[in-house]
Amino acid sequence: MQAMAPRERTTTCRPVIAILVLLSTGTPTVLATPPPDIATATYLTDYPEAKCLDGSPGYYYLRPAASGTANATKWVVHLQGGGWCSDSAGCAGRTKKYLGTSLTSVTHYTNVTEFADCKCDNKGCGALMLNDPTVNEFTHDWNAVFVRYCDGMSFAGNMSDPLTTPTGQKLWFRGLEILRATFDSLASTAALGDATDVILNGASAGGLATYLHADRMAGYVRAANAAARHPPARIVALPDSGFWPDDPLKRFAGIFRGWFALQGNVTDGLPVRCKWARSNVTRCLFPQYWADEIETRLFPLQSLYDPLQNFVNNSSPDAHGDWLLDNLNQTVLQTRRPDGTRNGGYIYSCARHCGGELLSVNGFTAVTALETLLGGGQSLFLDHASFPCKSCCNDSPYPPALTL
Repeated sequence: MQAMAPRERTTTCRPVIAILVLLSTGTPTVLATPPPDIATATYLTDYPEAKCLDGSPGYYYLRPAASGTANATKWVVHLQGGGWCSDSAGCAGRTKKYLGTSLTSVTHYTNVTEFADCKCDNKGCGALMLNDPTVNEFTHDWNAVFVRYCDGMSFAGNMSDPLTTPTGQKLWFRGLEILRATFDSLASTAALGDATDVILNGASAGGLATYLHADRMAGYVRAANAAARHPPARIVALPDSGFWPDDPLKRFAGIFRGWFALQGNVTDGLPVRCKWARSNVTRCLFPQYWADEIETRLFPLQSLYDPLQNFVNNSSPDAHGDWLLDNLNQTVLQTRRPDGTRNGGYIYSCARHCGGELLSVNGFTAVTALETLLGGGQSLFLDHASFPCKSCCNDSPYPPALTL
């Protein structure tokens, strides 16, 4: 399929102009104006196999750190989420919007919340991408990469030939190639090989992708380090709302197996290590079965009561939360890594799918919790309350206020 040149469009959300805090008197006070957020798209036209569902080129956005600064060698890579498609009609429908094509994409981002994968009414999904130090004191001035999701299969599809739908439309399942090409492009054009610290982050379908590809992405980074003759970077993976259960009573079990079959049961995009690869391969789609085999250090962000995990009629959210915490303990939280360090986790009881990064768990946001972990401090940040826990949803929408 001939790739057309993407067209520019303007964003619909208003840019952040000022952050206000209401003091006890009720008087709004301007704290700060976030710095301009400028990120530019790179379309992977030099990588012909890196295609969105419609055959247009895969793409990512880069907001580079200022050259020569202390954090110029530090990176946050965020994999966008956006559900999945498990039949040809659903995948064809995605080609009409950004989740299946790059033809409708923006070429430049100037809006903080949109670049950070936060809708204007969201609570901070992708907060580690925000360049606002008032809420992201840790990584606000790092290199930030936003990998757009347009393959419908958590960057796991790798079918050689396109699928032709009953209407004659061709669908390409090449998410794995988009991922590989992104890291190769960053190494060749943006000095990823000089990286000293890398955070691999993703939310929802991007959270699953972070589990699926953590070791693969870490391998890409370390290969770039080796090619640049630099020591291996310190890498941590933060899957946000990506621990999807394999439960036949919840629809995602069928959806995952559906998209895996639709792309021909190709196994290239499965985890680098999965004990079930030979005996029950579709278990390799669900982190509960193999997250303990991931070698990259993990710091999952997860609600115990994620509403999209579909509590069925007469089922207990508390029982689901207990199951989820038990599985996270067995596969992630209690896993000791070869270098003697533990994984960490930011686990909360606010019933939310993504967007929990600016909550307070024991006085820490996900941003400050990660900073503490990487500084050698506390690794587990846990708020385990009974469902429902409205007081656990203790953050504010980002941005908290706009002025004109």
